[in-house]
Amino acid sequence: MIEVEKAMELFRHHDKVKFILTGLGEREYETVQFKEIVGLLEKQIPKEPIILLEDEDGFAYQFEHYLCPNCKNIFEQRPQRSNAPLYSPNYCQDCGQAMKWE
Repeated sequence: MIEVEKAMELFRHHDKVKFILTGLGEREYETVQFKEIVGLLEKQIPKEPIILLEDEDGFAYQFEHYLCPNCKNIFEQRPQRSNAPLYSPNYCQDCGQAMKWE
């Protein structure tokens, strides 16, 4: 498990966290104060895009739809079974989620 994931687990599963800083002493915080930071850290863990090939009724799309796994923004469409190059950004342009490509 990478360090970012370890830190997120600590903030998710504990009510309080104590920091001990050399020369500055100890200070205790409630983890709810770090909710936004944990959310930002989670976006730094790369996730694979969602690939939709059909709509919710089971009808096939003419295009492959590539969605951000976090905000569900469609950032790429290409004809199904196409060999055209795929636009594969490192981050979602809308929410900043890191993307993982095979």
